[in-house]
Amino acid sequence: MRVLAFIAILWFSGLVFGATIPDPPEQETLIKTTLLAFNHANVTGDYAAFHASLAKLARDRFSSDQLADIFKPFREKHLNIDAIFKEKPTPSEAAAINEDGALTLKGSFKTRKGTLANDLWFAQSEGHWKAAAVQVDTKDWRE
Repeated sequence: MRVLAFIAILWFSGLVFGATIPDPPEQETLIKTTLLAFNHANVTGDYAAFHASLAKLARDRFSSDQLADIFKPFREKHLNIDAIFKEKPTPSEAAAINEDGALTLKGSFKTRKGTLANDLWFAQSEGHWKAAAVQVDTKDWRE
């Protein structure tokens, strides 16, 4: 199943420019904490904590109820992607800061349940990189 869910305004006006790309261990932490918070929201149906973890521009644009609507296909399929916790992400592209000032981390996790591909955008928000856009593809995922 492919669910494309960009949860932010795709123009990043007001982002902090001149930020540096985090090192690989920090990239892995950003990816996993974002995807596991996303997973927790989908498994429990409670999007409040996931919403609170997002960059301010995403929080301002989408309520937790709107996130619940956006990610409804994950809840309906009862997908649980917690198997990524034990795995290392494999980048499909080098980490980059794009022309809009967003940190982009694209890659995948290979698990016993299948492959989870991700395309994550992070914005500098409140002094940290925080998720601003999430795209997840679980086309061959098996529960």
